[in-house]
Amino acid sequence: MSDEQPPKIALITGSTSGIGLAIAERYAAAGFLVAMHGIETPDDIASKLEKIGANSRFKPVYFKANLDNEIESIELAQNVIRQ
Repeated sequence: MSDEQPPKIALITGSTSGIGLAIAERYAAAGFLVAMHGIETPDDIASKLEKIGANSRFKPVYFKANLDNEIESIELAQNVIRQ
């Protein structure tokens, strides 16, 4: 039996560039499983996910959602909780 705790998850909205990306990098380096969010396709940010994953215990996950859309916002939260 392992005493290892499940990772803490940090959802960082708008994390595909700028300040959001820098915050995602810091949380990953601090040992969080980073749930990144943006409006880009996963292919568009694959290199950023790879870079963050190289400096983290956990592989980051990415969710595309338009936060102006209520349904997509709710689904984003539900998908992160399932992690």
